[in-house]
Amino acid sequence: LTDSGDLDLVKVEYEPTRGKSVLLRIKATKHDFFSTDTSKPLVWRNLFFPTEILNAMDCRIRTLETYAALFGRRADKVKEALGRAAQKGFDGQTCSFLRMLEGMDLEKPDFAVSTVQPCQQGERVFADLAREYGIPDKFYSLQTPSSSNFRNAIETVADGLQEAVSLMEKAFGRKMDPARLEEACVLSNEAADYARKCTHLRFTSPPLVRGSEAIYNAIVFSQLWGTREFVEIQKCQYEELLAKKAWADKRYSIDDTHRLLWLHLPPFYDTKHLDFIEKVCNAPIVFEETNFVGWENLDPKDPYRSLARKLLQSGFLDPQLRVEYVRRAIPEGKFNGVIVYTHGCGRCSLAGRALSKHLRETLDAEGVPLLTLEGDCMDASIDPCSTTTKIASFIESLNLNRYGNIFGRTKKK
Repeated sequence: LTDSGDLDLVKVEYEPTRGKSVLLRIKATKHDFFSTDTSKPLVWRNLFFPTEILNAMDCRIRTLETYAALFGRRADKVKEALGRAAQKGFDGQTCSFLRMLEGMDLEKPDFAVSTVQPCQQGERVFADLAREYGIPDKFYSLQTPSSSNFRNAIETVADGLQEAVSLMEKAFGRKMDPARLEEACVLSNEAADYARKCTHLRFTSPPLVRGSEAIYNAIVFSQLWGTREFVEIQKCQYEELLAKKAWADKRYSIDDTHRLLWLHLPPFYDTKHLDFIEKVCNAPIVFEETNFVGWENLDPKDPYRSLARKLLQSGFLDPQLRVEYVRRAIPEGKFNGVIVYTHGCGRCSLAGRALSKHLRETLDAEGVPLLTLEGDCMDASIDPCSTTTKIASFIESLNLNRYGNIFGRTKKK
């Protein structure tokens, strides 16, 4: 206790330098989403269609869900878009990312690609948008299985990727350069190698960066895979983490703090819940699921099968594989708590009731508690008022288990 009678708690601190990789990501985002270079064909993409193919074809890529998320902090923009979508008949039963797209003015693409899994609702909205923008014949939906164990899954997806390329070649009036696709696979491997090194550092070190900042990186969904630019960003991030590790190792051991793992996406309209966890409750989010690279390296000489395998191994198309990745991560990262944000209050296929049930059963067997937070990544109007209470109760239980009190780690006298 301090002289005033307050607990003298240890607050987790971080090496304060703002890294160059953050600036590179900001620059890349502005270039990717707001480029007006009409000499390159514009392709709408959902979060899962491989960007190595689109970058090899020298396309302008518009990942629509990410594009919608860019406006999350603009409450007026979100309200307007959701209102326009409601006028078209899309109510709260439809994912708010997709409602945003139905209510926004989008640049007409030269082609659109999507995947069946893990979001059939998304595929149908993509098809509706393609019809509305007059390109129903230039929309391709990649048939992806719900399980990576599906017989002939790799061949099925690889054939679909080749068919998509063939259709884009006809739409663009030019052929895919096999050498460019091979190069894209090589560059993707280089970026993935750096990403895995970053993961290893964060898994085996005291907290290096705030999860409330890293969560908005989400490299798994990046549309830069297959570019030299992305390799440079990941290399830069790795070098920054090495420096942050040297700083943190002088101040903390890996067992000095809580170690939380965040699953799925965060709210894009506000960081208050993440800030409450890390700054008020003093519980670091050590890693985020969307920054985990779990697939094996691509074979540049067999690009379509390799990209099919990457898609199936990401974990997001196969819930069982996804939960298995989490189970393996627990001892590797010494996580003592897991948080899953159930976008759409559990209606989203990526964070639905079935997934949270499977997670809870698996984590119970590992002796690790799971906190399920309900809310919406885009629509702040349905944010439950009980969220901070749930978070506080969860962290208090972690404090009691680790420090013997509900407040947290106190300074040694």
